[in-house]
Amino acid sequence: MFLAFYLLDKIVINDIIRSVTKPRPNRVATKEPTMRNMIVIFDYSEEYHPDEQPYELDRLEVPAKNEVCGNCRGEGRIVNPNIDGHGLTREDFDEDPQFEEDYFSGVYDIHCPECKGKRVIKTPDLSQMTDQQKKVYWAYQNDREDEMREMEWERRISEYGGQW
Repeated sequence: MFLAFYLLDKIVINDIIRSVTKPRPNRVATKEPTMRNMIVIFDYSEEYHPDEQPYELDRLEVPAKNEVCGNCRGEGRIVNPNIDGHGLTREDFDEDPQFEEDYFSGVYDIHCPECKGKRVIKTPDLSQMTDQQKKVYWAYQNDREDEMREMEWERRISEYGGQW
């Protein structure tokens, strides 16, 4: 009896292995980049007239790699910013011990808004970019940094009323 089950199991396992490892006839191996490993940095094709393009390209799509999300540190979940966005003190937990238990057990957790719970995000892969892509990418990054500095300057001016 035991030998019959053993042989039957062996036959079933071998059939499963053969069905899984069969070559798929319509699959063709390719080394061209696919959309899964590309990321769009910007797309100005609809916004600007061709003569007014800010960069050499109207759309920059570069090779990407997956990196651990820096927002959730690869957990896929974070505490809801509405709960602890302004900081919590020891007093908050002392006033309500159940809140402390819930907080640390994950009751107030939400999916990470950065990675949507996937734990990784696509980032540009500089090692796979062409020289033209790198040139446009760094020009774009520098422009973004300039915009951020200008926005910060304007925020400070409006906040302090132009008085230092």
